[in-house]
Amino acid sequence: MKALGSLKVLVPTPHVPIGYAPVLMAQSLGYAAAEGLDLQVVAAGRPQLSIQGALAGDGVGFVNSVFNYLIRDQGHPFRSFFSIARKQNRSFAVPADSPIRSLPDLKGKVIGLHYPDLLDFAYAALAAEGVNAKEDVTFVPLPGSPLDEKRMVESVRAAEVQAIWQIDHNYGLFASEGLPLRQLPAPAIDRLTPAACLYARDDLIASRPEAYAALGRSVAKATVFSMENPEGVVQLLWRDVPETRPSADNEKRAMQRDLAILEHRLRLSRIEDAEDPRWGAITLSEVDRWQQFMLSTRAIKNRRDPNEYFTDELVEEYNKFDPATVREEARHFKLN
Repeated sequence: MKALGSLKVLVPTPHVPIGYAPVLMAQSLGYAAAEGLDLQVVAAGRPQLSIQGALAGDGVGFVNSVFNYLIRDQGHPFRSFFSIARKQNRSFAVPADSPIRSLPDLKGKVIGLHYPDLLDFAYAALAAEGVNAKEDVTFVPLPGSPLDEKRMVESVRAAEVQAIWQIDHNYGLFASEGLPLRQLPAPAIDRLTPAACLYARDDLIASRPEAYAALGRSVAKATVFSMENPEGVVQLLWRDVPETRPSADNEKRAMQRDLAILEHRLRLSRIEDAEDPRWGAITLSEVDRWQQFMLSTRAIKNRRDPNEYFTDELVEEYNKFDPATVREEARHFKLN
C-alpha cells in the first residue's frame, strides 16, 4: 500500500457534532488508513475559519457551497472536489404553529442565527424574494453555541426571535426539545445543489490527486456505512469526540436526538435522485444555477467559466468500491 501522507478536514463547528459524523467515520472506521491516508477530522470553530485554513493550505474546507462562489469571486484559486449534502441544507424556519408562511412574511421580524459568516447567503435568499435584509428584518445571534438546543429553543419560545436562519441539523435539535420547526419555502435557494462540499486550493488538488481521491472514497464508504447503521455511528462519535458523550442517565434521550439529526442529514446526502448519482459528483448545470443565483442577487460580481468552481476529475475514483460490502460490514458492526 502506498503511503499518501496526511490530510486534515476542517469541520466548521466548535467540536465535531453528529451532523458531521459521516466524514469523521472515514477516520473512525479506518477507511482512510486502509487507503494509506493519515486523515484527521478536526473542529475549526466556524465556517470562516474552515475556509481560512483551507486557503492557507492547512486542511480541507468543509462548508456550505456559497463560500465556493464568494471565495472564488475574491480571486482565490479554491474549488470544490467532493459534494457532501446533495440537497440544500440551509433554510429559514419557524415554529410549526407560526403564522409566518413565506419569506416576505418575515418583514419586521427578528431572525436568530449562529455564524454571521453565512449572512451573505441569507441576504441573497431574502433579496430573491423581494426582502431587503438590511432594512426589512433584524438578525440577532442565537444564545449559546450552535449545539446548545435548550438555549436556542428558550429564545424562540420567549419570542426573542420569530424565525431562525439555520443548518439542517437544527430541525432535530429543536424537535428533541419539543419545538418542531417548519421550513419556509425559499424557491431561489431550495433548488441550489449541492449544499455542502469539501474544498481545497487548486494547486494542492493537482499535486496530490491520489490523496484527495482516497479521501473522497473514504468519505463515500463512511456515508454508506452511516446510512446502514446510524446507531453505530452515534456510538463511535461518542467514543471519539468527548464533547458529544452524554452522561449515563441521559444516553437514551441523547441517542434519540442524535439519530434524528443524523438521519435528517443523511437524507440530504443520498445520491439516488441527484443529477449525477455518483458519490462526490457535481455537475455543470448545478454550478450554473449557483452562479446565476449569486450574480442575480449581487452576492458576486464576476461571471466565470463554471469549471473554475469545481473539479470532477476524481469522481470515478471516489466510486471504486462495493457499497454492498460496506453495508454488510455495517450490519455486523459492534463497538468493542
